[in-house]
Amino acid sequence: MVNQDGEYILTVKNIKDGCTVHDTLYVKKNLDLPSVDIGVDHVLNCRKDTLQLEAILNKFKSNYSFKWTGAGINPNNERDLKQVIRIPGIYSVSITTPNPECNAVDMVNITIDTNTYKISIEDTLWFSCDNKIISFREDSTTFTKLDSISWSDALDNRIPTNDKGRSITLTKEGRYKYLSYQKNGCFTFGSFVVIPYTTIKVDQVIVNPSCLSHPTGSIKINVLEGTGPFKYSLDGSPADTISFFSQLIPGIYNINIYDRFGCPKLVTVEIKSLIVLPTTLDNQTLSLNICQDTIIDAKEILRRNNFNPDSASYQWSFNGTDINIGQSMTKISATGRYAIKFINKNGCETVTVFYHVTQDNNINTVTNEFNLCQDTIISADSLIKELGFKPSDVTIQWKLDNVEINNGQSTLKIDKGVHLNSSLSILKFVRPLSIYS
Repeated sequence: MVNQDGEYILTVKNIKDGCTVHDTLYVKKNLDLPSVDIGVDHVLNCRKDTLQLEAILNKFKSNYSFKWTGAGINPNNERDLKQVIRIPGIYSVSITTPNPECNAVDMVNITIDTNTYKISIEDTLWFSCDNKIISFREDSTTFTKLDSISWSDALDNRIPTNDKGRSITLTKEGRYKYLSYQKNGCFTFGSFVVIPYTTIKVDQVIVNPSCLSHPTGSIKINVLEGTGPFKYSLDGSPADTISFFSQLIPGIYNINIYDRFGCPKLVTVEIKSLIVLPTTLDNQTLSLNICQDTIIDAKEILRRNNFNPDSASYQWSFNGTDINIGQSMTKISATGRYAIKFINKNGCETVTVFYHVTQDNNINTVTNEFNLCQDTIISADSLIKELGFKPSDVTIQWKLDNVEINNGQSTLKIDKGVHLNSSLSILKFVRPLSIYS
């Protein structure tokens, strides 16, 4: 018995005389192979979630066997010719014969398509300032996967359309619904709302003034109503979503506010200038000749220049060293270089005034003796002029027997009956430096 094809040679030898004969036999395969057919690949979907496969057996003999394999095959019925398929996967039927060369197999691939496709309409639509009609048309890429789209209003009243619902036109605000039927049998549904146009309303415009010396002004726009996102343009600048503008100089500004449709609203804003220190004082050097300790109040300088002294802070220095920090007044008791820095509380600028202080030693006091024979009136003005001063430049203190009398008056009456034989009368002139401004 042979089980291989090929050439077989038979040799017969006579053992008596040693003669041999040969015969040749050629064996060829002539297998009657069985076959099985279970069809073509299939797709499960929402329309067809089950299918039946049937195995067609050809040249199947009783001593052959067959069975199904695959994810949805129950071992109890794997030898049934027909199978109900609900699960995607690779399915096969194999025939087994006594001769392994005669075995046969067929297989199919079962896939599933339950994909859903959301139509591209947005959840919220708006009428614009110049358009009260909304038209929607589904793109071709999505619509090729659909059978149709059904549209309805909030009360489920169907809206008639052409082209299987691919396009729709809306002229009223409100909520709408849609139901899309797909070619794979699946469907999607959803809703959207159409909102009427809302005019832009500005809630608040916050404006901060600017220094004249450098731009510090700003504008902040707060929108109360409208359809965003909003964009803002300052004096024709490219529109941007930033609603805050800074580093602005004093002046009039036009701000256009654009809603999502490009509809504008104009807001006009004025940035005012902050108060300015009297800059004409800056870097001035004043000469001051003192004969005694002198108090200078820097606030008086600002008052005389029509600036509110409470709107500035102050810093004194003497020969480059800060003194009397935060105080407007300082006592000048030594010669040298004093400086007062005025700092605008609004942060705009500073002004510095310098004082070159020297000592005046020409005269402190003048004493005269009087021999009275009658009542006498003494006038200080003539003596003041002799000393080279103006009467308005000094204050006067009168003393009689070391007792101050008639203070501040330019004349003094010496009464013979009262003041006769008094020990001494003193006329004292003092330059009015208690406050220098």
